[in-house]
Amino acid sequence: MITGLLLVSAGCIMPLAGRSITAEEQEQIRNATREFLDNQNYTPDENLMTVDGHLFRLDSEGSMFFIEPSNHTVVRAEFTTPSAVARVEASPLHTKAVEGIRAFLQNEEYYPHATRITFFDDRYQIEGPGILFRVNITSGVVTVAELKGEEAVGAIEQSEQYRKVQEAVNSSSSI
Repeated sequence: MITGLLLVSAGCIMPLAGRSITAEEQEQIRNATREFLDNQNYTPDENLMTVDGHLFRLDSEGSMFFIEPSNHTVVRAEFTTPSAVARVEASPLHTKAVEGIRAFLQNEEYYPHATRITFFDDRYQIEGPGILFRVNITSGVVTVAELKGEEAVGAIEQSEQYRKVQEAVNSSSSI
């Protein structure tokens, strides 16, 4: 305990909170967000970079990124405005999530109308009118699906599974 206290007081362990972000760290944050979005032209404003606990944080145009300083990767991200959602919809992560949703619904034409997208703990969550899908981004498997309202009904009605159930019900009722 005394050794730990000495290390902290000697400056060997420096918490992120309460200090400014260096120019090198700003570049690492920019690179992490560019890699996450797969967009080398994305240029966030460095004035919007802060320290949040033990993570770097970037708030920019309806997007929020949390970056792990030790490996310079995005560990959490949120997109809440139409322009921010459109920016992340162009990423490979979004494509993989949509492919997982299409496989889950057995509907290759379905495309969720997203109003909010969140990435955390290797999960990619798409929210929109009447829908919420959470996809394990490593496996592409839908782990949570909440479908309510017209858009959700439309998505289900277009699925292969729904058509098979409907055909089975129609054929059994005609017997």
